[in-house]
Amino acid sequence: MENFSSEKIDKIKNSPFPREKRGESGVGKRRVYQMVYELTLTSVQLKTGIFNPPAKLINNKELTCAAGMAYRKAGLPMPAAEVGENIDVFRKRCLEECGEIDENLHYVLAGYTAPPDEVVTEDALITLKLGYEA
Repeated sequence: MENFSSEKIDKIKNSPFPREKRGESGVGKRRVYQMVYELTLTSVQLKTGIFNPPAKLINNKELTCAAGMAYRKAGLPMPAAEVGENIDVFRKRCLEECGEIDENLHYVLAGYTAPPDEVVTEDALITLKLGYEA
């Protein structure tokens, strides 16, 4: 997982935004991607922190972010996840391994309904790490 995250981050750092290719000044892709990931983290923090009951998670990136937060709060190491792993299998494993966790995190993780073919993506691995480090 660490190798993937480093590769992905390096790829983002070295990849120019299309406007820059045309000679126009603009925001680099790294900043755009980083902002999207941070918005996912903020969304999960808000959904589990201020709403009662907590708001539902809407995609696999929010789910993995919440899972990272759950593992951290349970005092466990960051979970291993693979691109292509079924997201529902990952979610159930998270609930089993984390045991007694924050009630709101448990609520959103247990309440997530994934389509049968939804899998862990590269972006989901990045938000998993962000959630764990938050």
